[in-house]
This record gives sequence, structure tokens and C-alpha cells, in this order.
Amino acid sequence: MLGGLGMGLKTVASGNIEHPFAVTEQFMMGIICVVYLVFCVKSFIAARKAMKVSASPAPESVTPTASVGNDV
Repeated sequence: MLGGLGMGLKTVASGNIEHPFAVTEQFMMGIICVVYLVFCVKSFIAARKAMKVSASPAPESVTPTASVGNDV
């Protein structure tokens, strides 16, 4: 992430853009890495929430005591 965005920003800031397609690719790679990082963090947060939910005690379920209808 830092490599793509950092190198692209460094090149643009210097004003010496010999290969504009390469700079574009560096920015694209940085953006792809940022998106990947966001999805990784969201996945980690979701896994932590799921772990908390599964660790909490389940509510007691209510079972019927008498059946309604035909008893076979």
C-alpha cells in the first residue's frame, strides 16, 4: 500500500514524470491495496463480533408441554 501510493506521490511531487503509465499503475496498486486492507479489517471485526456472540450463553428455548391436535 505504502509502496504504491508512496512512490506515486513521490514521483508526482518531484515533477519528473518520465513514465506516466508507471505512475498510474503505482497509484492503482496503492488503491487496490487500500481496498484490500479495508476488507481485511472489516473481516477481522466481523470475526471478533461472531466470536463474542458464540461465546455468550444462548437464551433458554421454550418447549411446548402439551401437544395440540391429534395424538398418534
